[in-house]
Amino acid sequence: MLNKMRTLVHSLNWFSSVIDLRLTRIICTMRSLRLNAGVIFFLALGISYSQTSTLPNEQILDLGDGWYKTTAWVLLHDDMTMGNAREKATAKALKNIVEYYCGVEVSNTSLSIVAETNLQLGMDHFSQITNIMSRGIILKKEILEARHTPYNNESIYIVTLKAEAGKLEGKRDPFFEIEASLNRNQYQNGDEMIININSTKNCYIFVFNILSDENVIALLPNEYLKNNFIRRGTTLRLPPSDGVITKFRVGLPEGKASVSEMIMVIGIKAEDDIVEKNFDMQIGNYNLALTEIMEFIMKFPRHQIEQINLPYTIQQ
Repeated sequence: MLNKMRTLVHSLNWFSSVIDLRLTRIICTMRSLRLNAGVIFFLALGISYSQTSTLPNEQILDLGDGWYKTTAWVLLHDDMTMGNAREKATAKALKNIVEYYCGVEVSNTSLSIVAETNLQLGMDHFSQITNIMSRGIILKKEILEARHTPYNNESIYIVTLKAEAGKLEGKRDPFFEIEASLNRNQYQNGDEMIININSTKNCYIFVFNILSDENVIALLPNEYLKNNFIRRGTTLRLPPSDGVITKFRVGLPEGKASVSEMIMVIGIKAEDDIVEKNFDMQIGNYNLALTEIMEFIMKFPRHQIEQINLPYTIQQ
């Protein structure tokens, strides 16, 4: 009887050991599965994060001879067209190049023109004139690639371009200021435009109308209005109240319900208050290109030149 009881206890101990061993294996297997699942989860999360958090590199590459290459992007919205996105990304890229070239932060407006204005307009098509009167200026640009691509749950528009930057030498004259104003900021198609300009110094005034397609019309001087000299403390009215041109009328391009345009006024100080000028801008006809204005401006030291932008809109 005693032997049978010993055999039974031995059998129960063996059975308990087997159960403990199997339970241990099951627990280890479950732990292994949890560990592998955790590893897989974090690997998947890392891959997903790397795919959704990588934005285009906006580093600026110095190509030499004043040329720089960079990429910029903007987030697409429902109310933004591809054309608007391209313009905004282009303006951002050019602004970054000017800041890099000058070594200073350049303020910006919705015009893509660095100027003191509170008028918020969608005029990013003027992005070639990043900042005429700042320390830096975009002389030429060439878009190398423009595309939109998905990013996370959104879409972004990417522009890669190269541009030539330049800057005016010297410092501005704090006593040389020009002021200019339009008779209104919003026009109806066919309305008359009047520009009033005055200066704190004797200077020569150049007035350009920059259109929505980046074409430029010379308003002063032109083939009808030759005299562009203004004495300090006096006011120049464009067009003159009498003369060959008595009215400037704004007009919408064909097929457009509204456009944004800009008047650019540039003053070149007459050194020592003399009337004679030793420079000239070859305005062969009524129409110019932005690059011609840029090249003209770059001829002058900073203390001799001032500029102001007058943005406006035209509607039906």
